Amino acid sequence: MKMMIADDNGNSTTKMILNGELLQQPTTVRHLPSTPNGSEGTMNEVVGGLMNQLLVDLSSPALRRNGLYMIGQRAKASSTRSESMNIHVGRKAESDIPVITTLGMTAAKAVQKSFFQMHELPSTLTVEDYMTGAIPASEYTPRIARALEEKYMASPHIVTVHVLNEIVTVTHFFRQVKITQEGIPALYALLQADKDILNDYEGPEKLPMDFKNKRALHVDIGDGTTEYIYTEGVNPVPDKCSGARRGVGHATEEAIKMLSHQTDGYVKLTRQQYMDVLADPENNYYSDAKEYFSETLLTQAEQIQQDLEEKFMELSASLDYIMVYGGGSIAFYDPLYERLKIFAKRVNTNLLWVPKKYAVTMNAKGMDILNRHLFYKDVAVMVV
Repeated sequence: MKMMIADDNGNSTTKMILNGELLQQPTTVRHLPSTPNGSEGTMNEVVGGLMNQLLVDLSSPALRRNGLYMIGQRAKASSTRSESMNIHVGRKAESDIPVITTLGMTAAKAVQKSFFQMHELPSTLTVEDYMTGAIPASEYTPRIARALEEKYMASPHIVTVHVLNEIVTVTHFFRQVKITQEGIPALYALLQADKDILNDYEGPEKLPMDFKNKRALHVDIGDGTTEYIYTEGVNPVPDKCSGARRGVGHATEEAIKMLSHQTDGYVKLTRQQYMDVLADPENNYYSDAKEYFSETLLTQAEQIQQDLEEKFMELSASLDYIMVYGGGSIAFYDPLYERLKIFAKRVNTNLLWVPKKYAVTMNAKGMDILNRHLFYKDVAVMVV
């Protein structure tokens, strides 16, 4: 079995396009000392919902700690003892969590694909992987990118997937891996996007392909970092790209402290749990959580605007447009959109704030385009 993977490991959510299919999971894991009770249901039901009940045993040269893990949605729902990315320390390329998430998701998809094709659960599977991933510009160097590529290519990675009371052993061989900077693939997603990505854009460009030869400053707002990527045409200028530890996760952690203080320390939530409260108006803490988050989000918005203005001065060049996207751009729309629109007019450029329906997956879609048309063209023909 061959898999072509565009892997965007966000601090909050992993967005992956695997053989053309978009998959999303919280970038969250939980190490277990022993096997918990299995899922209930028919084999069809359990395999169909495998992504949300992901339990795997890992044996990989890429990991510092092998063993039994809950991954993604199951880890998030299990307890406060789950682990997510440390947004203060960074060093995403060194963390086990993205690797665990990627290995688990791809193995689960291999099990699903085999089961629904063959109508029986396999005992073993062998997968050849061709993958593109990305790390923050604030961490990126060619040496770090190469080390992460080699970590994946130190095959085999053995993933034992638990399905009801049975197991499937999936052996991954990563044949080729390409690691780039976060933010860069998004330009390719823009060029091949539908026209409605420009619905709120007021610049002279009328079609996505009109941006091909333009100079741009990309603002990729995530959970733990915001990337500032300068491109000329389709080429990034590495010396003029940078990143900062700004984003939704930082606002969330400050809001968590405020809510904990307000409850005398009795309410201690993870970032993911706090976002679940914000998504549930019936939750007892919804009103307070929303108020605190609005305050801390505004502080982060002011810092992002300051970063952007300083980056603009650093570039000392006229920009055709500023493009804002990423999962964090949705939360930051209210406190930041009008401010950046005013700034863009002041410095005689244009603001493209990518609509919500496209914003979260720009990097993953861009990597998938690069996979299909540049990195792994021969593989793309086989997996379509």
